[in-house]
Amino acid sequence: MSTLKAEICKIEKVENHPNADRLEIVQVKDWNCVVSKDTFLEGDLCLYIPIDSILPEELEKRIFGENSKVKLHKHRIRTIKLRGVISQGLVIKPEEIGICAKEGQDLTSYLGITKYEPPEELPSVYGTSKKIKKRYINSNFHKYTCIENIKNHPKVFETNEWVSITEKVHGCLQSETPISLVDGTKKSIKEIVDNKIDVPIWGMDENKNIVPTKILNWFNNGTTHEWKKIIFTKNKAGKGNYFRTIVCTTNHKFYNSISDEYIECSKLAPGDSLYFMRDDFQLSYIQEQVLIGKMLGDGSSYRLKAVSFSHKKEHEEYLDYTLISLGGIAGNKQKEVISGYGTSMVRARTIENYAIEDLFKDWFTSDKKQVPKSIIGKLSPLSLAFWYMDDGSLSHHEDQEDRANFAVCGFNEESITNLIEAFFYLGIEAVKYNADGYWRIRLNSYEAEKFFTLISPYIPNCMKYKLPERYREVPIIYLQNEKNTYRQKFIEQKIISIEDIADNLKGKMNLNKYDLETETHNFIANNIVVHNSSFRVGWVKNEANTIWKKIKKLFGLLPTHEFLTGSRNIQLSYRNKNKYFYDKNVYVKTAEMYDLKNKLRMGEVIYGEIIGNGIQHGYSYGCKEGETKFYAYDVMIDDKWLDVEKFKSFCKERGLPTVPFLYTGPYSKEIVNSYTIGASILFPTGQPIREGCVIKPLEEKINPYVGRKVLKSINPEYLLLKNNSEFH
Repeated sequence: MSTLKAEICKIEKVENHPNADRLEIVQVKDWNCVVSKDTFLEGDLCLYIPIDSILPEELEKRIFGENSKVKLHKHRIRTIKLRGVISQGLVIKPEEIGICAKEGQDLTSYLGITKYEPPEELPSVYGTSKKIKKRYINSNFHKYTCIENIKNHPKVFETNEWVSITEKVHGCLQSETPISLVDGTKKSIKEIVDNKIDVPIWGMDENKNIVPTKILNWFNNGTTHEWKKIIFTKNKAGKGNYFRTIVCTTNHKFYNSISDEYIECSKLAPGDSLYFMRDDFQLSYIQEQVLIGKMLGDGSSYRLKAVSFSHKKEHEEYLDYTLISLGGIAGNKQKEVISGYGTSMVRARTIENYAIEDLFKDWFTSDKKQVPKSIIGKLSPLSLAFWYMDDGSLSHHEDQEDRANFAVCGFNEESITNLIEAFFYLGIEAVKYNADGYWRIRLNSYEAEKFFTLISPYIPNCMKYKLPERYREVPIIYLQNEKNTYRQKFIEQKIISIEDIADNLKGKMNLNKYDLETETHNFIANNIVVHNSSFRVGWVKNEANTIWKKIKKLFGLLPTHEFLTGSRNIQLSYRNKNKYFYDKNVYVKTAEMYDLKNKLRMGEVIYGEIIGNGIQHGYSYGCKEGETKFYAYDVMIDDKWLDVEKFKSFCKERGLPTVPFLYTGPYSKEIVNSYTIGASILFPTGQPIREGCVIKPLEEKINPYVGRKVLKSINPEYLLLKNNSEFH
């Protein structure tokens, strides 16, 4: 499903309309929109509102005017044909609606624009349009990752890059094993449970680190009046009130850091400790500087929210020093990794966090990492040390004094100029030079002496070979450790009081009980570490305007009456495959048809389309009444996606049909367009308009703008049909 974004964009091209003298075709990103003649020039800024946007009534009036002949059906912007030419989206001058334009501005929320939701097309219990008793999502079969439209990201794939193009089949996106996707969405527990949403939440690992944890199951257990209200302090944990409240059942367990155990609510008393996760996260200066140094060097960005890095096995001490310096944002470490050149490597990354995205958002204005002008004034001896250890080298000759060099061949000349100015800001004079077609930054002997003096305390032993001998005895400074971290993520809080609130609730409002199960056997509820026990969600209507408004959930403010919950110990995953694996619905019918329970092994997840009569509106793909079929399009093993050829081999070995492969070869925009249109390969006579196609590289790759490098291209003729949406 694509992201909806109404933003300020540049007009890329203006062309005459072939069938209308008073109209022109403008290109925004890679979308074509029909506009009145002489409205825009190439390079002008415009507000682009994409197809399948729902405009608020007031905005629609401002754009079209009270007496306009243009009338949107239910305020929705659709794919249309104007005098024989497809037009996709609305392009207007920002000043016409009082907007001071800046390229890249996202005005979706500001303008109140929402996403069109097509009529629900979840398969029925029986998988046909007849006898539909209940439509629901089975918790064993989970949604696939979102795929962005290639027209929003026309530069993600490079010309002649080898890709695979498959037909996009219109259907429900399901899988066999419960798995949560880390997508950064913010949901209430009620919405998570009621809709069986795959949403990542935070938990605590055995080392008391905050880690993303998967939701394994969702439960709504009806209502009860058996509730306790715990009021606790919120000290040294950011702005806001100095107390919080949480509601739970008497047997719910809370983590106590002093005794290092989980204690039931019924055994807690005023003065006892709870473990609180602060929610005012920001990078410390040390973390920021380490990250800048790594990104200038060998670091790469994962979906802009995390930084990953790898080093030779003999430099493992350096990788460990990096993780120690990153403190609370340090992620997992892989000790044994073989590079594409056969070298033994160690690899690590940070956790995903929006503060990291904010730090580097202006480093990726193109497909490649570049250094923005904002780097001037941000470099320090610490960031220089990490950059030098990654990409620096010592120039040492008997007849020449020591000099320092940096390899910057991955950056453009503007980036290099910005770095030289950043050096100058620190009082170090640097020069650029080109050696054999590769750019370098050099510090001559006097400037290098300043540089080595500044960075030497931050160089671990395994990297000291990059320092002149006279600096190799300087002891290393460890900037952070578990007991000395800027703004500890977990803070002990004290219980102020515990109240039995059952009598206050009777006859006023039922309290729903919601359960989750998580992979870490704990998670964060209203910022408190809780165990996998019978923790509940409640709605206290009579107190909705007082203390309950101040309660926050993980990832932001809750609605007035909602709280995060814990879980019970029931798992519907591979380990319990002989129990609960199947239920009576079309997902299970498909799983039984292909014997997925026995074909899939531990850690394997198969993603595909279920098609059939009555499942997709107008798209039966030739299936008879009651008949369903399955076509796989992706496989994940141990949280890693298979490359295209390995995916094909996997499906062939397991006897699983795949979506039609349309093309394998060099990428071009024209190739994609040619395979976007046409009839469905699965049923060309009955489905003359295919939904579109999906483009992937032959080998799995990550792109800083879209995450996993996989994009879709939707057939405009498909979008002209009623109820069809770009957001399928």
